Amino acid sequence: ARLRRAGMRPINSVVDAANLVLFETGHPLHTFDLDKLAGHKIIVRRARAGEKLVAIDGTEHILAENDLVIADAAKPVALAGVIGSADSEVGAGTRRLLVEGAFFDHCSIWRTSKQHGISTEASYRFERGVDIGAVLYVLARTGSLIQQDTKCKVARGMIDIYPKPVRPKRLIASPKRINRLLGTSIPEQEICDYLERLGFLVSPGKELEVVVPTRRSDVNCEADLAEDVARLYGYERIAEKTALTCQTYGKVTDSMTRTRELKRILKGLGLYEVVNEAMIGPGEVDAFGLPSPVGILNPVGLQTSFLRPSLLPGIVKTLVSNEFMSQESIPIFELGKVYLSEAGAPIEPYRLALGLSGARQQRTWFAGSSDFDLYDLKGIAESLAEILGADVGFADASDEILHPGRRMAMVLKTGTEEQRLGYLGELVPSVCEAMGSKRKLYVAELDFEPLLAARARPVRFQEVPKYPGVKRDIALVVPEAVREVDVRAVILAEGGPLVESVEVFDLYRGEQIPAGTKSLAYGILFRSDERTLKEDEIDGLQRKMEARLNQQFGAKVRVK
Repeated sequence: ARLRRAGMRPINSVVDAANLVLFETGHPLHTFDLDKLAGHKIIVRRARAGEKLVAIDGTEHILAENDLVIADAAKPVALAGVIGSADSEVGAGTRRLLVEGAFFDHCSIWRTSKQHGISTEASYRFERGVDIGAVLYVLARTGSLIQQDTKCKVARGMIDIYPKPVRPKRLIASPKRINRLLGTSIPEQEICDYLERLGFLVSPGKELEVVVPTRRSDVNCEADLAEDVARLYGYERIAEKTALTCQTYGKVTDSMTRTRELKRILKGLGLYEVVNEAMIGPGEVDAFGLPSPVGILNPVGLQTSFLRPSLLPGIVKTLVSNEFMSQESIPIFELGKVYLSEAGAPIEPYRLALGLSGARQQRTWFAGSSDFDLYDLKGIAESLAEILGADVGFADASDEILHPGRRMAMVLKTGTEEQRLGYLGELVPSVCEAMGSKRKLYVAELDFEPLLAARARPVRFQEVPKYPGVKRDIALVVPEAVREVDVRAVILAEGGPLVESVEVFDLYRGEQIPAGTKSLAYGILFRSDERTLKEDEIDGLQRKMEARLNQQFGAKVRVK
């Protein structure tokens, strides 16, 4: 009846006695049919490779060499601290019993329980630690209950294998320090009374010597004793505000400083930080075409069965969920780890993900609304790199999850080498539909550690220009396949130090130019730090640019 009230099904008098003691003391035991044990004995050892054990629930388990087992002279008869075998189970024909009580290392029991997917009342308690000093009592209590209920006889004595007895911990505590920790003024005698009521042995003196009972494995220092004193003294009696008791300050690492700097920059660019779950489901793996993810051994559910190999699913889910909540403008970013496997070894690189959706500018009485586009995303990435002092560029990308013609790779330039940092672009419509979005979604995912480490150019101040600049506009008709960034590079190279800036301000495709071409219009600012430039000098530089552009790209000047 007591077991039923505790939520456990009665089985037989022997097993019920062991289970009742389990609930009384929190210490598991195991009972064996002695006549079913080869050699009439048990041995605690590690399993041998290939050994098998059929548990009392009928499940067969293949044992690993790191599994701790209880064995007889021939074979394992229990997974130590977890579950017994059907071969040695107590039944109606049992005439002689062997009751085993033990203390096991909680890490070993946890590892075995997870490895075999078994969770029992015994493993649950051993994993969290039991009282090593209670083993003899729980054995005696179990034997007494069995003897009362079955009228059997308990053999005299016990077999006790305890080669290195654990001595109770002894702690030195000061009532003054305990009061300082708690912000109280409890008398010394009252502190001693509280500790003794909880089973501690206290020797008063200049400082208190406290013997900790073996059942209190959670008590390791003076602060733990102060917590116990506070429990009995009453939290409601402790003032809400206490004096500063600790003046030890932590250190901010270089990595933390750089990460905070990056977040500050992104927030300054108008983005909001989000933090998504590190676990995803198979649906997201398929929808985003992700590489084989790292699986979780004991997932809570199917939708959290993998560790994310990319930040993209979380960013897109956040964009879509905000869209469902009728948010008009959604500029977000996330900094976090992804989980990959490289040559069989796990790696956890940090990445930066960006996401844009909806309106760049809300509709007002004096202006209409406008939506985010690819160039907003590119501009954020460029601004971030510029503020960090990293030299970056953009190249063609082949990521299939992004729309062809609206995708690019971001590369970090270090000398003559280029390192791909990641991609940015517009998600293909099929993924947007699969995630439930009716908008265009713009995303980026970058390895931000190389970006932070680059710092190609330090921040330098310069004086206001003394000499005037000269602005020239030039429109070029180039083949459709020519990239704007390559045209800009030629203009900067040919202009040299006299070209202060180059900005593209128009792109035209239409009837006034040949099919298969486009017109790019640039604003070029010429300036010298030493003198006022002359018209013929600027004309010469411009003719030089035009000749090089015609030679390299077949560009023709449309309007001077």
